[in-house]
Amino acid sequence: MSEQVPEGKVPSREEQLSSLRQKLLGNQAFADCRGRFGFDTLLKVVEEADSPTQFCAKWDALSASARIMGNLLAQYRRDGWTQAYGVLKSALARRAYLLPGETIPLDQTTPLTLVILNPEVTLTVINWLLNIPSQELEYLNFLDENYHSGCHGRYEFHPSGLTCRLAEVLPSLKERADDLGHPKWGFPSNKGRILSEAYCHDVYEKMESFLAGTNRILNICASGMKSVEFSLRFGQWDFEGLSLGIDQCVFAQLYQAEAKQVLSFFSRVQQDYLAVWSFDFPSVSIDPDLNVAVGLHHEREHERWRKEAPMQVSRNVSHGYGAVLEPHCLGDDYTLVKDGGVRNEGWWEDSHQPTELALRFLLVPKE
Repeated sequence: MSEQVPEGKVPSREEQLSSLRQKLLGNQAFADCRGRFGFDTLLKVVEEADSPTQFCAKWDALSASARIMGNLLAQYRRDGWTQAYGVLKSALARRAYLLPGETIPLDQTTPLTLVILNPEVTLTVINWLLNIPSQELEYLNFLDENYHSGCHGRYEFHPSGLTCRLAEVLPSLKERADDLGHPKWGFPSNKGRILSEAYCHDVYEKMESFLAGTNRILNICASGMKSVEFSLRFGQWDFEGLSLGIDQCVFAQLYQAEAKQVLSFFSRVQQDYLAVWSFDFPSVSIDPDLNVAVGLHHEREHERWRKEAPMQVSRNVSHGYGAVLEPHCLGDDYTLVKDGGVRNEGWWEDSHQPTELALRFLLVPKE
């Protein structure tokens, strides 16, 4: 029996979606209409029919089911159930769309594995990009107490200490501190390119050396395993100072395979330098080129998102984060994360309590 809601009161999102799931569970009209009502509905029915007579029969059956679904949509629209209305409308237009909280049988899923190399370094770089204004790179020399002098004064770094941490995990960045120097002191500055080069050197080049001189990532690709590389979605960092170069950083790879298959390319010691997330993703929703977006969220949020979208959210957390595929399906609560970290307008306030892990951020296929 459907939940009863007091007349005149618009239910919460959770109540609306719970009621919707109850109405659609085992509903043949919904099964008939699901994913059918896009712009080419008529053509789809024509192409499914072997004759004009069969087309008429199929169209009449679909119209009867559409009447039921249309009536339900009209009720939601009339009563102000905007959440249920939007979800049902999306499900009717796109067969691959999953209802919030919906699960499907395992045999209708495809295993996917998300990998981040050297997560200690990569997540530090990402969180620095999300949280710290790029101008701090211009003062890296000021991290050295011996550099302070009367003419230079002192520079007040962000209280999180992320810039100091960044210099620790990217030693080649610190080596180029003079190249990053503030224009006032007469040094050139191309922050985005230099940071990108330091990251690639200290993560990918050193990782190759650590992996006995072989590029295991390329070996995985050569094995025929479908994969895609990810960079940080534009607009989440201080783009005025870092627009050149950062968008070319590869921060993660997604493979169409079980995690154990991907990990088989690495020894147990080497696996300690990987962050890995596993998914059972609906086969019907997989793009042929794995052209999907990825969201990473703080582990304290993982159960919330796992309950919201069990087929899109990773089975596990790793290095403080859970992961989700196609995060836009989770709505604005997940995707509006431009300033999802500790960055604040103006200078740092005494009351501001920074954190080293951003609440969530988005990765997109590298162009």
